[in-house]
Amino acid sequence: MSRASAETLNQFMQRRGIAPVAGGAENFLANFRQHFTAIELCLTNGLRTPALVLIYSTIDALAGAARPAHVPSQTRRDFIAWAEGDMRCRARLDIRGLDLYAARCSVLHAHSQSSNLSNSGKAKGLIYAWGDRDPAPANDLLRQLRLDSEAHMIRIETLFDALCNGFETLCQRAAEDDALSSLLVHRAGKIFANRATFP
Repeated sequence: MSRASAETLNQFMQRRGIAPVAGGAENFLANFRQHFTAIELCLTNGLRTPALVLIYSTIDALAGAARPAHVPSQTRRDFIAWAEGDMRCRARLDIRGLDLYAARCSVLHAHSQSSNLSNSGKAKGLIYAWGDRDPAPANDLLRQLRLDSEAHMIRIETLFDALCNGFETLCQRAAEDDALSSLLVHRAGKIFANRATFP
């Protein structure tokens, strides 16, 4: 699933048998449908930094929801595990989960490329291309200059596609794993929900 819209997410969930059920799953699905729709709106309107903020916060939320049941609170390790597992960042983006986590820190905390992890050389700093711009020539140049251990360029849209694919993978796993499905439903009860009436 790439560049998912609310309609395609609804159809996907129904196809996979992960229909909204009582107990919070509808909150989980509605929350992420809003995230994906908002990211698409940002990208369509050239709002790249807000799109990145939403992408990284969505990865954060999904990683927290999918963390193992015995882990009481989310850590960096959960973000990295979800990025490398369901999102498959190494194959789809040619970066490690740690690089993606460092980028998350830099975007969410400073709206920049720099984070403590990238500044200390533990992670690559990410540079962003968008639209029809191809990051391959920039990455080739970084390799030629032997700077590829310090920086890597990715397209924002490719990052979003990887997020959508990661969400699809998580949903497929939940459809096949009752324990994961129950865990997601349980944790969905703790996320924000839109209610037509109160209380």
